Amino acid sequence: MKWQHRVVLFCVAVVALGVVSATNGYSIETSYPVHSQLTDNPWDEVEAVASPDGGQMVYYGEDYLGLYPVVVYRWSEAAGAERLAQGQTPSFSLDSQHILWSGAGDAGSGGNPAKSDIWIMSNDATGSGQTPYVVDDLTSLGKPSELPGSGGDVIYHTWAPTWSIRRWNHAGGSVEVLPVVGSAQQPRVSPDGRYIAYHSQSGAGTPYDVYLFDLLTSSETRLTWEGAEQGYPAFSPDGQWIVYQSKEDGGAYFDLWLMDLSGGNRHQITFEDLDQRFPSFMPDGDAILYSAKEDGGADIDVWIVGAFIQAIVDIDPDVLNLTSQGNYITCYIQLPPGYSVGNVDVESVHLVSAGGNAVEPPLPRVGPWGIGAYDEDVIEFLMVKFDRQELIGILESMSAGGDVSLRVEGELYDGTPFAGSDLIRITRKGNKP
Repeated sequence: MKWQHRVVLFCVAVVALGVVSATNGYSIETSYPVHSQLTDNPWDEVEAVASPDGGQMVYYGEDYLGLYPVVVYRWSEAAGAERLAQGQTPSFSLDSQHILWSGAGDAGSGGNPAKSDIWIMSNDATGSGQTPYVVDDLTSLGKPSELPGSGGDVIYHTWAPTWSIRRWNHAGGSVEVLPVVGSAQQPRVSPDGRYIAYHSQSGAGTPYDVYLFDLLTSSETRLTWEGAEQGYPAFSPDGQWIVYQSKEDGGAYFDLWLMDLSGGNRHQITFEDLDQRFPSFMPDGDAILYSAKEDGGADIDVWIVGAFIQAIVDIDPDVLNLTSQGNYITCYIQLPPGYSVGNVDVESVHLVSAGGNAVEPPLPRVGPWGIGAYDEDVIEFLMVKFDRQELIGILESMSAGGDVSLRVEGELYDGTPFAGSDLIRITRKGNKP
């Protein structure tokens, strides 16, 4: 137990807490709702996507050499922006070892200058091995994403001569056109490989809305209905949330919003009087990349903002024996200044991932709960419990061992989400609790 001198009061108290922040793979700190600038170059930089290991991102923008309209860049804190190839809409392979993107290729690379295919390159120092990867019968392909659990299949969209979303089969090279509505575009796949989120129109001249396609049932669900432009959806790493850009607050500019996979639990993240667009989650799920002109300059830069209120979470016990027979594990949750755990909707608290793997369905809190305080600093916390045996079963199914991060998420009564994680050690020794 890392926190000492807890006194559970089973009542509500409102007090100030210490600052909580996260680094999210970069040394810059991010916290909800602070905005931090990552790039500041004299060209536009859009549609940034982080590598699965969190150390890099790729995006596309204007070519500072002036050779092509747009090129793919890779960025890290150590190297800054690196120009890699002609093209756009890049993404990483699931193992971070390759980069996929849409383009015609540089001169002499074997591409077709009259087409835009899906290309692949090594994520090495020079972006070597650039070669066409997905070659379709249509002329313009884009927004590639490797489909988890498929053996290398790729989801992408076409935009000429018509919009569609397609699945390329890695094993045989065949192409499947997914049965989605209208001008479906900008697809992103869920971490479990089951769902595709994208935006489309319900009819000619109507605003774009966010849709969800279930690859298992081959069914489509419309998630937004506000009559406002909404799009560019992307999944959280635990698969529980979708971030998207929207004008549903009635304003003239795109803001960033969160919703769950049913289209519910909406929450607005940004409120600036300028466009904030092209969101995507960082791999730890605590922050979101997006593009904006928030520094007042002429060029669009990449920014990062906390996706959730960053909670301090402490799981007890620190060491969980998978042979133990206890009923519960206990979770203590502390919120940052300006937020009270007394405003937490306790029934919304779930354990959503273990060791970076989504818990499906999320594990709900069970048994007694209470609000308490530290007797020395009078810092309030929420105490909830999770079913120990259910968690052990989940960890066993994941073959978890050693140090494992457990992530807990929940909401305040006004719908504002919070999240936090704690490391516990997994053992299998003896029969001690």
